[in-house]
Amino acid sequence: MDISITQASVDWLRTLNHLSPTSQLNYRGEIDRFAQFVASRFKLLNLSELRIEHWEKYVQDICISRRAIASRRVETLRPSSAVQAIRICRKFLIWCASEGMLRWLAPRFATAKSKPKQETHEGKLSIPAVVRSTLVGRILPATPEDLRAVLAINLAYWGALGSSDLALLKARSINTGPDVHLCMGDGKRNIALPSHVGRLWRQYKLAREKFHGVAVTGEAPLLSQIHAERPMHSWSIWSTVKEWQMRQRVENCCSPQKLRAAFLQSISVEASAVFAAVVAHAGNAKRNVDGSRGNASIFIRRMQRQEMQRLAA
Repeated sequence: MDISITQASVDWLRTLNHLSPTSQLNYRGEIDRFAQFVASRFKLLNLSELRIEHWEKYVQDICISRRAIASRRVETLRPSSAVQAIRICRKFLIWCASEGMLRWLAPRFATAKSKPKQETHEGKLSIPAVVRSTLVGRILPATPEDLRAVLAINLAYWGALGSSDLALLKARSINTGPDVHLCMGDGKRNIALPSHVGRLWRQYKLAREKFHGVAVTGEAPLLSQIHAERPMHSWSIWSTVKEWQMRQRVENCCSPQKLRAAFLQSISVEASAVFAAVVAHAGNAKRNVDGSRGNASIFIRRMQRQEMQRLAA
C-alpha cells in the first residue's frame, strides 16, 4: 500500500511518545520541510517514489540553503541546526525502512526492527551503573564540562525533562533552599528535586563564574555553553550528556529523553496505585482538595527517596 511522506511522518511521530511536546513539534516541522523539499524539487509525494539520490540532494541543499522550501527562513542554517535536521530525517527514513516502506534502505536496516530494547530483569528501562551513581550524588565532577553533563543528567531524570525543556531553563529556575526545586512557568509549577542536585548546581555555578570571571545572573541560562554565557541548543545538551557517558566508557548511553522515561516508568508503578486509592477514598475523582499542590510535592519527594534507595542498591 502506497503512503505519502506526510502520513508516514504522522505514524512515526505516534511511536515517539517519549518526546516532549516541544520536541514532537520540532520533529514534525523538520519532516514537513523534508516533504516540501522533495515535492518542490522532484515532484514526489509518496514514499515509494523516494530514492537515495533524493536524500543525498536534500543533505547537500540543507548544508547550503533552503531555497526549495517555502519558509520565511532562507539564510544558511548553522552547522549544528543542519546536523539536527539531517539526524531527524535520517531517523525517520530508518523507521520507514524498518516498517518495509523503503526498499532501497530495507537490506541495510532489516535487523533494526527486530533488535530488542535493552531492559533490566525487572522489565524497566536500564540505566548504566555510572549514571546511577550520578543520580544518587556519588559522583561530583571537577571540571565545568563534566559538572554540566552530570547536572543535565540529574535534571533530566529527577525533573522528568527532555532536552528541549532543559534548554529553556534559566539560572533563576532552580531554588537551592531547604527544599530544592525547579520553578516552572513563572512559579506556577514547582518540580521537587533531591538535595544533591542543589549541590551540583552550586558547584557548577562557581566553576562557571571562575572560568568566565563574571557572576551568573538569574537570567543566564541554567546550562550554558562552555566558552560563552549563552544558552545551549537542545541538540547540544543531548550531545553533552552522551559524550560524558562515552568518556566513562558507557556502551549504551542514555539520552535525556530516555532518563525522563525511565524515571516516569519507575515512579508511576506505585503512583497509579496510590492515585486510585486516593480517588476511592475521596469518593469523587473531580473533588478539589485543599493543599493538593503541597501534598503532591510531599508525595513526589517520598517517591524520590524510594527511587534513590533503589538506584543506590
